[in-house]
Amino acid sequence: MTSTNHSQTDDDGSSARDKASLRLREKSILAWIIERGFRYLQKLSPGSNLTSRKTDVYIVVWIVIGLILAGISFFSWPTFPGWLICLLFIIPALRIVDIVQVTGNVGIFDQLGATKHKVENILRSLVLLILNYIELMFWFGLIYLALNLKDVYHFYDTFYFSVVTQLTIGYGDIQPLGAAKVVAGVQATVGWALTLLVLARFVSFLPRILDETTDDISEDISSNSRDDNGED
Repeated sequence: MTSTNHSQTDDDGSSARDKASLRLREKSILAWIIERGFRYLQKLSPGSNLTSRKTDVYIVVWIVIGLILAGISFFSWPTFPGWLICLLFIIPALRIVDIVQVTGNVGIFDQLGATKHKVENILRSLVLLILNYIELMFWFGLIYLALNLKDVYHFYDTFYFSVVTQLTIGYGDIQPLGAAKVVAGVQATVGWALTLLVLARFVSFLPRILDETTDDISEDISSNSRDDNGED
């Protein structure tokens, strides 16, 4: 999900969405404004027009950047220079916004005027959405390094706090203070929305996956039957 961008990138798909967007405006101005906002973010994303393979590379590059930033932070912990604090805010924030726009566009708005998807594209989309979910934990964990958390004694405590916050477990052993409260609220909301979206997409496409799997099995049976008859 990068942007994990599995969004429609061909001209026909883009045109179909824009036409459907005009129809959406007639139904709901609020929904149309939100859709246009996500569309604008999609156009700003460097990964919006990449092929599937290049999208995978794009995701890996972001992960490598995050790991390098985490490595630098590990050797600087617990005190960070000003430039590193800026990077701990800017780089994760850019990636988080990218993930949110990909999730919204792929999971919801790209379905406007969309044609039937192939099963392999559906499964790839679900896998990338799950990867996005895990990525969010990591990127928010980097942001928490630069924020004020109570009872943090080790470098990895911020990533632990990110996981329990996104999963809405809330053990209470680590508490956010100041701006960290706002960030924790945003993470919990985004994580909750992404969870619903992944489940909704899986459930909505499950009948199609089963139908195509059944068709493939039927074709194999028919092909085997013809081969057996030919041998006879």
